[in-house]
Amino acid sequence: MSEYQYYEFLALDRPLTAKEMARLRAISTRATISLTSFSNHYEWGDLKADPLKLLERYFDVFVYVANWSTHWIALRLPKGALDAKRAKPYLDGDYNRLDISGETVLLSLSSEDGDPDDDFDDGAGWMASLAPVRGELLRGDLRPLYLAWLAAATEEAEDDDELEPPVPPGMGDLTPAQLRLAEFLRVDDDLLAVAAEGSGSADASLEGLEDWIAALPSKDKDRLLVSIARGTDALAGAELMRRFQASRNAPPDPPRRTVGALWAKARARREEYQREQAHLAEERRQKQAAAEARARDAHLKDLAGRQENAWKRVHTLIAERTPNAYDETVTLLRDLRDVAQRADNVPDFRSKVAAIAQHHARKPTLQERLRNAGLID
Repeated sequence: MSEYQYYEFLALDRPLTAKEMARLRAISTRATISLTSFSNHYEWGDLKADPLKLLERYFDVFVYVANWSTHWIALRLPKGALDAKRAKPYLDGDYNRLDISGETVLLSLSSEDGDPDDDFDDGAGWMASLAPVRGELLRGDLRPLYLAWLAAATEEAEDDDELEPPVPPGMGDLTPAQLRLAEFLRVDDDLLAVAAEGSGSADASLEGLEDWIAALPSKDKDRLLVSIARGTDALAGAELMRRFQASRNAPPDPPRRTVGALWAKARARREEYQREQAHLAEERRQKQAAAEARARDAHLKDLAGRQENAWKRVHTLIAERTPNAYDETVTLLRDLRDVAQRADNVPDFRSKVAAIAQHHARKPTLQERLRNAGLID
């Protein structure tokens, strides 16, 4: 396959109309289209439309995967759902950007860092696990944006002196959708773990929420709760959370770290992990070697008590004249040699093997195996 592209769109806020589905069908006769989705893959062609324009007009989430390593997710949000000023520090304008069109905000997050040969993904499994990210952003959760910034820091040779954006609370306790987003955008695991050290608790950021809601004016509370219950206002929950956050005396932001500092700590963490794994592997190797040595010792002690039968077995095996029998012969003779070395009786062993070799001098295959095993000259 020289080229592969996967496109998938999902509508969350409203279903498609029959006319809209017909327009989409005119764009692609092969696509799978339903009241809430559009998906298709291309091996030689391309989607005959601008994905962002389709997203803006019909859908709420777009996922794209190409076999030249591109991973791209775009989200349509109502204007006001995402404060552009708060979002800007996380967006580099290249991998991650925010476009405002009328009453709509389009958020694009992407990754190009992958091996086209080893990183192939047909794309079909991402939408279901990534779509919840949109709802999290609507509720004012900025962790997906910080993940996107980390992804860009993973891919680009950033300026080591560049400061990270504000670290949202809860980076050490990501939601399932955020974990999948980190995987989709190929965020470095060690970089993510180090970044989370600068994040407060997600629960701490919600302290006092119940009391604050209880103290809301009844008119406001009723309006917001009715909107949330009916699902008629996608911004109701976001509005509630923004008002709550604005009412709090937010703690001062922790010191901002540089990209260079984050990467230095991430590399140190990775090296420490590798050292730990190497130490554990060496411990396992030593335990295995000790177990094998004990088993070998028990086997040789047992063989020492039945050497007469073992020599008879050697002659029986040779008489079979088969490759497998010759292999077993060599193994048994090696064991008998080790038994002789333990008993300081190597000359007797050599004499017996020499006699066997002489007696079976016309068996070249046996002779070769005995020589290769170092049992005869």
